[in-house]
Amino acid sequence: MKINMLSKLLPKSLDLSGVGTSKSHNAITPQDISIILSYSNLTDNQTDFLLMKYLNDYSAMNRLFSHFYTKAEEIFANIKFKNPEKTLEKIINCAILECSMQSCPVCNGVGYTTFNKKMEKCKHCEEGLFIYDDFTRCQIMTIKKATYGKIRRGYKQIMEMLYDLEQESLAKIGDT
Repeated sequence: MKINMLSKLLPKSLDLSGVGTSKSHNAITPQDISIILSYSNLTDNQTDFLLMKYLNDYSAMNRLFSHFYTKAEEIFANIKFKNPEKTLEKIINCAILECSMQSCPVCNGVGYTTFNKKMEKCKHCEEGLFIYDDFTRCQIMTIKKATYGKIRRGYKQIMEMLYDLEQESLAKIGDT
């Protein structure tokens, strides 16, 4: 978050003149984040989403995983899997990964890779943004394309729920 974002989120009575000076180095403290979250009236899932995506909080990710696992059980109730628990775990993990990680893990979001003193455009992304398509989702979930064909519609539903959760969360803290 940037300083202008922080000034939007905090109550107007607070003095932000000290933020961004030489002592703080444009850093946002845990207290700043706590104030932002306390004034925004977020639901538990919305708070967990923000903590997971922007602060890499694994306990928040686990709570979100549990919530979406129960949703996935409802969505995929009519589909028979060989190992339903493991498959649902893979689906939810992939959806959360897709929602929380946009930068390419191969080039670290730079868009270029170096090998043998030669710089090449990264084949896994577009300008540092990782490309999630059906092929990469199958690889991430370690499932066959036929199985992915059965779950594609449900996977898209879960992704829509995650994106909606993100938009609602950001709207409440004033980022949209």
